[in-house]
Amino acid sequence: MALFYNKDLFDKFGVPYPKDGMTWDEIADLAKKLSVEKDGVAYTGFSPSINHMFLTNPYSLPLLDKDTKKAAINSDKWKQVIEAQLLRPTSNPVYQKAMSAYNGKILDLQQFAKDQTLAMFISSPLMPSVMKNELSQFNWDIVSYPEMSDLRGVGAQAYPGYFAITKLAKNKDAAMEVIKFLTSDEYQLEYSKKGIMTSLRSDAIQKALGSESPFKDKNYGAFFYNKFPAMAYKTVLESQVPVLGTYTKNMSKVAAGAMDLNTALRTAEEEANKLIDDFSKK
Repeated sequence: MALFYNKDLFDKFGVPYPKDGMTWDEIADLAKKLSVEKDGVAYTGFSPSINHMFLTNPYSLPLLDKDTKKAAINSDKWKQVIEAQLLRPTSNPVYQKAMSAYNGKILDLQQFAKDQTLAMFISSPLMPSVMKNELSQFNWDIVSYPEMSDLRGVGAQAYPGYFAITKLAKNKDAAMEVIKFLTSDEYQLEYSKKGIMTSLRSDAIQKALGSESPFKDKNYGAFFYNKFPAMAYKTVLESQVPVLGTYTKNMSKVAAGAMDLNTALRTAEEEANKLIDDFSKK
């Protein structure tokens, strides 16, 4: 994950562009300067990708406790993440007005890539491929994922896709040959050039990221600027019980000032644990 930003909006309001290595506090300061209502349009500075805020958090916090398999959301560390990445950058009347116009939802890719009213948004290297037409309409660039002030030099967790061979596979050897090819230097280099992030450690393949994409002049090195934290503990329960949904569903109310964060975390914990208990009784 890295920070995409709309240069046109920074220029419009005379705000200096973000840089690699900035902290979440510095991003919050920029966001306030860019949250401006002008000519009837509510321009906003920053909004997080809510699901990724939880799934790729830099502290490697799990959704469920490893020992108890219960909700792990109601903690000081989660509170720190949400305050830094959601509350401080969005706590202003203009953002809340923009939320109201978006049916009370937290602003997202719609405002950044399509409406061009959101100045900064966290996303992956896939966004330029998926949103090629939209991103061709304005001037943008990328800087590194902002750092927590007590965790400098560390970015978001990796968010990979996985290939696996199941016991139902009829030709496991052939399937494994395909996976070996997909993870080969040859294949990974081709896809890195197109703007799809490699899973390999090769400096040459990493540096080739985006070099033959439609946006080859962008700062793709931002995706490798920070160290990756460890992957958070995961359990199969997360795919069986919609735990993440209980964590995210009240974040809009928190951002809008309709619910305090402590209440939201406590409610999420209670609802997630009830879902887990109900599932275990089946």
